[in-house]
Amino acid sequence: MQWLKLGVVDIQAAKKLISENFTQDRAEREKAFSLYVSKPYQIIHDSPTIKHYTEWNLYDSLNLNSISKQEVTYSESVRDNAVEIDNDSIIVKKGGVLIDDSIKDDVTSSDEHKLVSLAFSLSRRIVIDSEGEYYIRHVINRNMHFSPSHVIVNVPKNKQIKLVYEISNLGENSLVSPIISINVEEGSSLDFQFISLSGDNSLLFSYIKANIKGTMRSSLFVNGNKMGHVQFNTRLEENSVSEFSSRAFGVHNNKIDVVNNIIHLGGKSTSNGFMKAISNDQAFTVVRGVATIDEIATNSSTSIIGRSLVLGKEAKAVVSPMLEVKTGRVLMAKHSAAISRIDENQIFYLQTRGLSRKEAEGIIVRGFIIEEQDPETLKSRIEDILKSLGY
Repeated sequence: MQWLKLGVVDIQAAKKLISENFTQDRAEREKAFSLYVSKPYQIIHDSPTIKHYTEWNLYDSLNLNSISKQEVTYSESVRDNAVEIDNDSIIVKKGGVLIDDSIKDDVTSSDEHKLVSLAFSLSRRIVIDSEGEYYIRHVINRNMHFSPSHVIVNVPKNKQIKLVYEISNLGENSLVSPIISINVEEGSSLDFQFISLSGDNSLLFSYIKANIKGTMRSSLFVNGNKMGHVQFNTRLEENSVSEFSSRAFGVHNNKIDVVNNIIHLGGKSTSNGFMKAISNDQAFTVVRGVATIDEIATNSSTSIIGRSLVLGKEAKAVVSPMLEVKTGRVLMAKHSAAISRIDENQIFYLQTRGLSRKEAEGIIVRGFIIEEQDPETLKSRIEDILKSLGY
């Protein structure tokens, strides 16, 4: 008996979509799709532990033949500078955001990851290149559905952009796959929030890459998914700054792997990062990343800190912040990691102030996972999750 090779998407359904749904860069799309088919998830020089953090076989077992057609529609009901990706549609208000069929990307290459190749081949391009505040809401409520996106963010010189990308994947065995490319010019700044609040039986793969000459403040928050992988690679040029945080909140049987990699390519560049995770029930959360200071990036500084709070007896967590310093001329290079349960001394202190044990635990957990700059929608969702856990 001959076994058919499965994959993330049904090959014939994907090829048909490329030939019928896209008019521009079709040859490049076909080339990217061929890369997806042939490229492995892990290459020979990767760490052998990487394959244990993300279960790639869960993606390859999907074999989805329902793929987003990403038909572009315009609606006055969409607020200014907002985009809604809803199952088969990209809904946008005229002006502010460009949607086109090009696959061109000056920051991310289609061969950087197997699933980047796939997303490039099957998505339209969303381009943001003017100063302002933008909101992209990516919603899937269809089962067994693949919904990629390809977002380009170019922050012009001496300008400011704020972008929130929010995902709600409620489909059973549906995969959302945003690829986001960021370029921040000198004297410019970007405030970027990536929020994924999805169902326990959904999947997520996101690849974000940034070239920074100015300043970027970024925040990642991932909850849900039977397998969620988010990777954020940042390249810092001379005098540039990256302030970043990443959080994974795993409940039930969630598996979440969030990666933040920073490479300093220019002198006097600065990065400060904090990675946090909560694991409850049988969840498995990973927060990790490598901060690299290149040989020519002299007088730079980096800090990458990881913390995890384990609530469930069967929950597991990995915290892995790493440093790679290739020059002896650095201002600072530090990292630390810790995994713990709720501190009994803190519980005792709060109980002496009249709180019950559960109330005390709730205060500690909220203080650990909620950040001041979180939008109210995210704070509300975190509260819902904590209340469902009895906090």
